[in-house]
Amino acid sequence: MSDPYAILEVNPRASAGVIKAAYQALMKEHHPDHKGDTDLAKQINAAYEILSNAKKRAAYDGSNKVTGTIIGNYKVLEPIADGGF
Repeated sequence: MSDPYAILEVNPRASAGVIKAAYQALMKEHHPDHKGDTDLAKQINAAYEILSNAKKRAAYDGSNKVTGTIIGNYKVLEPIADGGF
């Protein structure tokens, strides 16, 4: 599976509310009942299943560690695991 954050088009720091809103918006657009892409809808569902469950999200985040450099008030994230994000 691709990166669930990329599939849902959210930042890895996104709150549960932002993730849910992104899921709902994407499913509204890509749901097969509304002439959307079935495969993409399955990917969106799979990504939401991971990110909406705190334990699954923590396990995913732990397996894809990131590091970064602080510039001003922002941290520039750099993937250090294969696959990145």
